[in-house]
Amino acid sequence: MSIYKYWGKASEDAYHLLVYHCLDVAAVGKVWLEQSPAFLKRAAKASGLTEQAFAELFIFFLALHDLGKFDVGFQNLRKDLLWDLQEKKGEYPYSPRHDQRGFEFWEEHFFQYLHNKLFAGVSEIPLKEYFDVFALVALGHHGTPPDKKSYHDKVSPVLYEYCDELLKVFVSEESIIQIHTLMMSKVERRSAMSTLKYFSWELAGLTTLCDWIASGDDSFTYCQNEMPLPA
Repeated sequence: MSIYKYWGKASEDAYHLLVYHCLDVAAVGKVWLEQSPAFLKRAAKASGLTEQAFAELFIFFLALHDLGKFDVGFQNLRKDLLWDLQEKKGEYPYSPRHDQRGFEFWEEHFFQYLHNKLFAGVSEIPLKEYFDVFALVALGHHGTPPDKKSYHDKVSPVLYEYCDELLKVFVSEESIIQIHTLMMSKVERRSAMSTLKYFSWELAGLTTLCDWIASGDDSFTYCQNEMPLPA
C-alpha cells in the first residue's frame, strides 16, 4: 500500500490526500517559526536544542499530527474514497477517533521504529519521555490529550514508509546529532524535560492553530496527484 492511497480532507466532489494535508500543517508551522524569532528562541531553549534542531523536530511532529487518519476506520468515513483509493469495502467503525488512534500507533509502533532507525545507541526510556512531549502536543491537536492506557496492536507498513519520507524532508543529520548529544547528558536532558513540559502548552496551542489555518485557508487547495514529498 502507498502513502498516496489515503485521503485527509474531503468535500462532496473533491479530496485532499492525507500526506499533503499533513505537509500543509507542517508548512504553516515552518513559516510561523521563521516569522517568530523570539518564540523560536524560547522554544529551542526550553527543548535543550539549537533553534534549527528544535524547529526540525517540531515540524516533523506537526507532519505526524493526523497519523491516526491512516487507520481504516477513519478512511471508511468516506466509503466511496476508501473504495476508489484502496478498493476496500466493509464495516470499519471509526473508534477511537483519529487523534487517539494516532497516539496508539505512536505508542506501539512508530516510536520503536524511529528509535531503531536513528537512535539505537540512545536509551529508549529517556528518549521516549522526551519525544512523548512532542507526540502528545501533535497528536492531541483537537484539544484533548490522548489516552495512554488504550493501545492498538495492528499497523500498516505504510506508516513506516511515511516516517522515512518525513525524515528525508524535515530532519537533518545535524539535528539528529543534537538530539543524541542531549540524550547522552543526564543533567541537560532532565533540565530540558522539565522546561519542555512546561512550554508544551504553548506548542499545543501553536499546533492547533497550524491545523486550523491549513484546514480552512483557501490557499491550501485540494490535491489528488501523486508527487514526491520533497517537491
